[in-house]
Amino acid sequence: MTARTRRLGVAGVMVSLVASLLVQAVPAQAASTALSYSNRLVAVDSKGLASIKIGCKTKGRCTGSVGVNGSKRIATKYSVAGRTTKWITVRVSATDPKNPQISNGNTLGRRSGNLLFNEFTPKKHSILVPVTLERRVKSQMIRGNVRGTAAGSPSKVTLELLPASKSGTTGQRARTLTPNSSSDDFAFSVSLGRNNAPSRPYILRVSGEVNGEKRTWYWRGFDGVARGGGRYAGEANWIRARASSTYDAYVRYGAIRGKVTNGSGSVSGAGVVVVAPPVKFPSDVRSRRSLDIQSCGNVMGTGRSSSNGDYTVGFLPQDKYTTDKRFAVQVVDGNASTVNRWNDKWSSCYQATSYLKGRDRLVALPRTGAAPVTTLDAHMRASSAKVRFDLSYGSYSKTTQDRFVTLREAIPSKAIRDVPITKSAYVSKSGDLTLSNVPSGTYWVEMARRTSCSAWYSSVYADNKLYLKGLERASERWKTVAGKYPEYKKSYTMGYKAKTPPKGKKGWMYRDYCRSNSAGTYTKVAVVEGKTAVVKRSVRRGGTISGHITRSGGRSNKEIMVTAYSKKGGKLVQRSAITNGGGNFTIFGLASGTYSIAVNPDSWRGIDRSFNGRHSKKVRAGGNYSVGRLFLK
Repeated sequence: MTARTRRLGVAGVMVSLVASLLVQAVPAQAASTALSYSNRLVAVDSKGLASIKIGCKTKGRCTGSVGVNGSKRIATKYSVAGRTTKWITVRVSATDPKNPQISNGNTLGRRSGNLLFNEFTPKKHSILVPVTLERRVKSQMIRGNVRGTAAGSPSKVTLELLPASKSGTTGQRARTLTPNSSSDDFAFSVSLGRNNAPSRPYILRVSGEVNGEKRTWYWRGFDGVARGGGRYAGEANWIRARASSTYDAYVRYGAIRGKVTNGSGSVSGAGVVVVAPPVKFPSDVRSRRSLDIQSCGNVMGTGRSSSNGDYTVGFLPQDKYTTDKRFAVQVVDGNASTVNRWNDKWSSCYQATSYLKGRDRLVALPRTGAAPVTTLDAHMRASSAKVRFDLSYGSYSKTTQDRFVTLREAIPSKAIRDVPITKSAYVSKSGDLTLSNVPSGTYWVEMARRTSCSAWYSSVYADNKLYLKGLERASERWKTVAGKYPEYKKSYTMGYKAKTPPKGKKGWMYRDYCRSNSAGTYTKVAVVEGKTAVVKRSVRRGGTISGHITRSGGRSNKEIMVTAYSKKGGKLVQRSAITNGGGNFTIFGLASGTYSIAVNPDSWRGIDRSFNGRHSKKVRAGGNYSVGRLFLK
């Protein structure tokens, strides 16, 4: 037993032994109840300085010293308030073997070491924390080049490095380059985080002008590999620069070209649109609606066929990693006797994208090659499919709108009224009609369900100053005609025919309202090439909602619009009416359901819309209902 051991006694020997074991094998958090330390990577700059973050877990202040353990350890005192964290600076001797600034053949001079913490308060304690030390790198490069096909390419490309953010930002870091040249390289210097932490995330916006059209898309890929691009920022891959090496973001683009023909030969002047669904198919309604073409995809480029029928749409993002099918190409020749073609096989964008369920019907750019070009010809032709209507009505009086029929493509998970109209027409008074050249597919067929209709109505007013008040509506003055002849030519353009107002009336007003007496109906049909789909339906009389508008202060209750609509949307069709000279109204043509009531929705008689009275009503088709008096301000 040594003299030191004799002085310490047995208890002292045990304490020394336990402390020795903690130093060698137990991490800091296991050995200290007061101190916390998280970063295991310590970056040392050229002056031998490094930042570390320590925390005090107790209520009282934590004090002590810390340094890189070694033969030339330099201790730094610290003082951290209770239950807070703090960054402190430690120093490593320039000649200390643990200093990563001394090259050892390893990337960043990386080596293992320990931080020695000597705690003073709240309790004296010494602990070792294993860390990795490496040279401090304050910034790194995000670099690359821009290359693609000569056909359809922009003369200049602008690259913008943007901080990744949901709220968006401006491109304060921009480079304008000439593709496929000695000046097509770009580089952005970005700051790294503390202790060589990766940079904040960035996205790369790629813009160019092709034949006068500005195109923009966002780069996708990973370090050293281009994975194409997306139309909007949400599709971009985040870029994070790291200390160990530069980040290589190569920008690659290609083109789709082909020839547009019909039965007579080449078609010149045909419009070409290239669409790409998002990288990830959106499942929620809001995201689907936000696409350039709802529930289908975003427009990546446009073009037009030349005199010999050739077209090229370039500057399309190329995926160098895989032949990922991304694009749908629409060709429109403006000929009513032919059907718009998508990828030459499909009748709509929805069919070409498999209703956002798959990519088998899309086309891809080649994965390899310096000039990636895909050839896709378009053969314009008519459809041999037809839809024949055989409608019957009851003994009630029919209006023109009761004979209005539409075809809307049946898109899974989309309500009927949310889908654009493919074809529309009026059946005869006997209910007959045959629509020819109908693209194949599955359709919602609507009968007597028109809402977006406007017409001219005689009015007790010679003008409508309440509506046209202010500069913002000056362009709509053509909607009123005092007497027989209009003041503006646009009144004639919008269907007005000079006519003397009836007795007791002073002029004419253009209102967004057309009366229907039918409740309307709808069904789903499959349309197939070479066949005729038959729609045989009975169109019943709709229900009605009547009422009376009362206004205070002697203000007029004449010619005020009242609308019944469904807040749920999708299926029920809204109907409207206009109050007569006594303030009474009757809304016709309501299908069964619950309707909300809106008064003066078009602000035709002033801006007030709030009212007191019944705000909803449940209706059954064929029945007559009342909401009583409605009090409008």
